[in-house]
Amino acid sequence: MTVMVEDKKKSKKAAVIDEVDVVNYLRLHQDFFTRHDDLLADMSLVHQSGQAVSLIERQVAVLREQNRGSRKQLKELIEIAEKNDALSKSFRELSLGFLSCQGGDEALILLEKSLRQDFRADIATLLLRGDARALPLIVPEQGLIRLLREEPQDVLPLPASLSQGVSVCGRFGREIISALFVDQASEVASAALVPIVGLSGSEGDALALLAIGSHDGGHFSAGMGTVFLDYLGALLGQRLAAQ
Repeated sequence: MTVMVEDKKKSKKAAVIDEVDVVNYLRLHQDFFTRHDDLLADMSLVHQSGQAVSLIERQVAVLREQNRGSRKQLKELIEIAEKNDALSKSFRELSLGFLSCQGGDEALILLEKSLRQDFRADIATLLLRGDARALPLIVPEQGLIRLLREEPQDVLPLPASLSQGVSVCGRFGREIISALFVDQASEVASAALVPIVGLSGSEGDALALLAIGSHDGGHFSAGMGTVFLDYLGALLGQRLAAQ
């Protein structure tokens, strides 16, 4: 009688073993099929094509897929590194150019070249705010950059991070886009707002703003890095402050 009760308990215990238990066991005992290679002859896996394949073939296919994924990720990382390297070289040339130019107007010509080549900008606006409105700047006619001077009664509700010297990218509301890009606002699908710091001697006080617009809605995405944009804002701020 006791034996029968124990058998029932064993049977009941065995019944609760599920796939998770099997998976965990096989992961802990990876030599299981080595010790029971006769099972391999009785096993087959159905591929997505509907054809039966051996366990080894399936394992090779999975490893190949993982390898393709790793190579794709590596390729993307290499492309990002190459772009960053190219940007670093461009910023070095821009820095040297700012040092040698005679004034703010020449600096804006160099800036326009960088925006076209390095940031693939379609439209750009330099907005002067507060005391920076008095800067005697002139932008080239028919050029990429438009110069605006913000009136006290027309202060824009800009993202708070700009006051901390941090650029913001993405898609913005119609009020901001219309104020910054005026008659070209309808052409802007995404934008980068770059604070120009250093004009008043305060590191976090952005008295000018560089708005870079793109026709491509995904060009300036909300999740993209802003290190080079922040550096551009600081660099331009130092150059304009030396007017």
